[in-house]
Amino acid sequence: MRPVGILVFTLLLALSLNTLLASSTTNLVASITVPCPFALTFNTLPTYTLFPGNILMNFTIFSQGGCTIPPPSGNLIIMRKDNNDIVLNQQLTTNTVTSTPKFYDVTFNNSVLTNTTYTATVKFSEFTATNSVSNDFTAINPQKLVISSITAPSSLTPGEVLNLEIVTKNTGQLASGASTLYVNISGPQPFSASFPETSLSPGQNSSYLISVSNASSEAGTYTATAHQAYLLNGANAISNTASTTYLVKSNAPSGPGSAQGGGAVSKSTTPITPLPALSLTSVPLYTSISSGTPSLALIGVENTGTAPESITFSIPKEYSGFLSLSSTSLNLDPKQSVSMQMFVNPNTTIPTGTYIVPVTIKLDSAGTTANQTEYFTFNLYAPQNRSVVVVNQLSLLNYTQMARGVIQISNPTKNTAHNLTLQTLIPLALAKNISDIQTSGFPTTITDPPGFYTINWKIGELGAGAVTFAYYTISNPQSQGLLQRIQNVLASPSQPSPSSILKVVNIAFPTFYTNSSNNIQVYSLFTGTQEQQVHYTMTSPSAIQIRNATQAINASPNQLLGPSFQIQTSAQPGTYLLSLYISTQGFNATYSLPLIVLANPSESTTSSRQFPINLRLSNAGIGAIAAVVAIIAIAIAAFLLNSYMQKPRYRRETSEQLVRLREQIKRSENE
Repeated sequence: MRPVGILVFTLLLALSLNTLLASSTTNLVASITVPCPFALTFNTLPTYTLFPGNILMNFTIFSQGGCTIPPPSGNLIIMRKDNNDIVLNQQLTTNTVTSTPKFYDVTFNNSVLTNTTYTATVKFSEFTATNSVSNDFTAINPQKLVISSITAPSSLTPGEVLNLEIVTKNTGQLASGASTLYVNISGPQPFSASFPETSLSPGQNSSYLISVSNASSEAGTYTATAHQAYLLNGANAISNTASTTYLVKSNAPSGPGSAQGGGAVSKSTTPITPLPALSLTSVPLYTSISSGTPSLALIGVENTGTAPESITFSIPKEYSGFLSLSSTSLNLDPKQSVSMQMFVNPNTTIPTGTYIVPVTIKLDSAGTTANQTEYFTFNLYAPQNRSVVVVNQLSLLNYTQMARGVIQISNPTKNTAHNLTLQTLIPLALAKNISDIQTSGFPTTITDPPGFYTINWKIGELGAGAVTFAYYTISNPQSQGLLQRIQNVLASPSQPSPSSILKVVNIAFPTFYTNSSNNIQVYSLFTGTQEQQVHYTMTSPSAIQIRNATQAINASPNQLLGPSFQIQTSAQPGTYLLSLYISTQGFNATYSLPLIVLANPSESTTSSRQFPINLRLSNAGIGAIAAVVAIIAIAIAAFLLNSYMQKPRYRRETSEQLVRLREQIKRSENE
């Protein structure tokens, strides 16, 4: 067979075989998938608060060039910036990627994060190519209120005012907002109260001095506890509980020179026993005062007879050093009423404790005499010079048909006291209903929680050295004994110490080129407790222009601020030093920002990616193609070999002779 015939035959054979295979094999699929580039955008916040639960991030993926990509494999990687430790490597799943952007959420539990800065990366692989995008963010701790301490005197005398000091602190990185401080005392005479707590900035302390009158009239061991309730990400949160114990002794001083002796208090209430033709219209039941603080009480008497009366009053000499009467004798006409003042001014040398002072009343009317002894209780306690002082007094008025309370609040310190909370706790059995309780002096609200009617006095502030009064009356008190159980509780918070209320968490620097403009964004977290203005100022060398160099933002508590500065560069590349000034009440800082300006490329360059061609074929199709290729290769090889074999073969000498002979023939033909 001639060579050309062999080649034609071979090709026809290959084509026939290929046609035969194509017609007889139904599962032959010959498709070529050409990968195409894809784009990623990754959305993160500059800060994430470590509230209990999950953190949400999201990303968008789409193909470029109008092509379709099978679902690529990807990962979310969270890495600490300070030591490059990977704290999370989470696999991501997507659908088929088209030119239409698709939005995906990705969540992870924030328990893997601590208070530091991280780099979050979304990375996807498609065949041999990869694409990734990264953003930095800072994880911060939410507000967290703790009771740092609660302290009380180790021991008290019966009737002495209890002073509790409670220190609270915000250990988180957000302002705490409103909260409530709860105080409970368990023991022979239990009680509980709650107080609105001031908002605290991160790291701030707040000290509460809580004075409780009549919390120690019974001897025994008491336990005081305190905890706070506040909101955390919209849910109720409870702080730790701190506790302390104190002892109320079983004896009280009997005179001004003795801190012991005298035995237990035997006259806790004043028995009102009218003398013949004489009535007591007002009687001081008890007064609770601090050492060195004067107090005034009234004793009212009325001549109920038809003849003039002569009345004398006397007190034991041992009390004359701090207690005096405005008059020791009175003359009353029939139906006449008189009030006599009892002045109490204990100096600091008198021991604190409870004093039962007997006052003897002698009546002489128309030759008839009578004697009666009334007992007045004075609770003397050590003052807290750095806090507000409360003087509490309770009297019976209108022939014991009304009880009247007088509360004196004084501020002996050199600073104005703010946000005072005063509560008066009245046993429920003492009054028939709330309408029997009247107040004056300050705006009030009266509630009836279990156990007590509670008068809440609203005292906004009290200036240095100032004194003010609050009054209440109880109509038709049901029990004289229960009057002794009325408690006055004053909560005096200290002014929180100053702390930084602004935290710069991220400064977003894009890539800058010559003769171009771009933005620098400054993210800062405002953690103040009240709305206020934050000022931002950025300065630069003359080669750099800042179009909005000065900005002011009204910031709310726990707000993330993100002012953006518009930067215009010049034709000169290099490194330029910018300065950022941030100021607000309680914060002032300067930051140096190096700005790197790169030369603009003379011509744009396009990065290219090499994608392998992937042939997806059935097994039968692969075998058919391989057979055709093999047959074609054999045919070409046979053709070349046959052509070579068909050439004549001569020795060298013969060839040279043939060449010379051919040349002679040509010359002969020419001749």
